[in-house]
Amino acid sequence: MRTELAIQTSAQNLEPYTIRRLGLNDLEILADLETRASDYSVFMTGIAPRADDVRALFETHHYDQVFVFGVFAEHELVGVLQIFNLEVHTDFLGLLLIDPVHRQAGLGSGVFETYKIWATSRGVKQIFLTVPLENTVFQFWFDLGFEPTSSDPIAVGFGVKTQVMQEMRLELVDLSSGQQ
Repeated sequence: MRTELAIQTSAQNLEPYTIRRLGLNDLEILADLETRASDYSVFMTGIAPRADDVRALFETHHYDQVFVFGVFAEHELVGVLQIFNLEVHTDFLGLLLIDPVHRQAGLGSGVFETYKIWATSRGVKQIFLTVPLENTVFQFWFDLGFEPTSSDPIAVGFGVKTQVMQEMRLELVDLSSGQQ
């Protein structure tokens, strides 16, 4: 993504949000966001986040590339988006985390729609993610067009918890040709 992009949200009268790529020099502000949004970590793992956990956002694991983007309201980091490039035409969305104060205002879907435009411009044809079936996040992604893959949900251990996870996929439409 370019250095900064405007994010469109469905809510009225919201302050402007921007998104920019983050790096290892942003660990302090990422740790602060993770603390403010610790409900996610506790839900997923049963453990409160530690300051050094955010370094893992930049690990590529066995993927070609990882992109970590910050979502800013003015100069405050209020969200983070982690994307893995799996192969030429496929991305995996690893994390979309929004500060609880900024949730329920359309920001998550606005961030995703902004990312989707960028992904399409890079030639991405499909996006995968996995979500826990235990909370409302499945419906959030379903409403954005993701559908469960044919894979059965699987139990995965995170910290001291086990989550039943469902893989989902979104086929992107090529905006220039209108084809999927």
